[in-house]
Amino acid sequence: MKKRDDIQRICASLRDVVNPLFEGEAKVYYGPEIAKSKEPEVLRLRRQRAHFYWVAVPLGSFSFWELHAGAVVNPDTLRVRLGIHCLASARPACEAFESLKTLCRAQGLEAYYSEAAGESQYVSSEYLAEGPEAVRSIAAGLYKLYDLATKSLFVA
Repeated sequence: MKKRDDIQRICASLRDVVNPLFEGEAKVYYGPEIAKSKEPEVLRLRRQRAHFYWVAVPLGSFSFWELHAGAVVNPDTLRVRLGIHCLASARPACEAFESLKTLCRAQGLEAYYSEAAGESQYVSSEYLAEGPEAVRSIAAGLYKLYDLATKSLFVA
């Protein structure tokens, strides 16, 4: 039970720091709250055994589910990865996602495919989220990634 409590604590800490950074700019989606929903996307993720330990914001005019930047807690290591994620079946979003390839690589992000989420992703290495300073740094990194991606996003 302690590990689950630690995961929830990290997610809540990230949410608490991320929310003010994006106030008035983008809606922040909080995985642990969304996990309770009956939305089709949530049900699909549950069927695929994806976890909901994340904080994320949509990119461009796409729905949150299609294209977003996020901070994801690894439930095994309790470390956080930043990244840009695109629902693999959302063609226009995937085209926009591909337009971010150079930006993502310049930020040190690696290409990755998440079977559980059905997403193409560019992800960072893992960050330790111990203490307020580390959480603030991760939140600032998420905002920077969101800002750069928003300015670089190509939408056909």
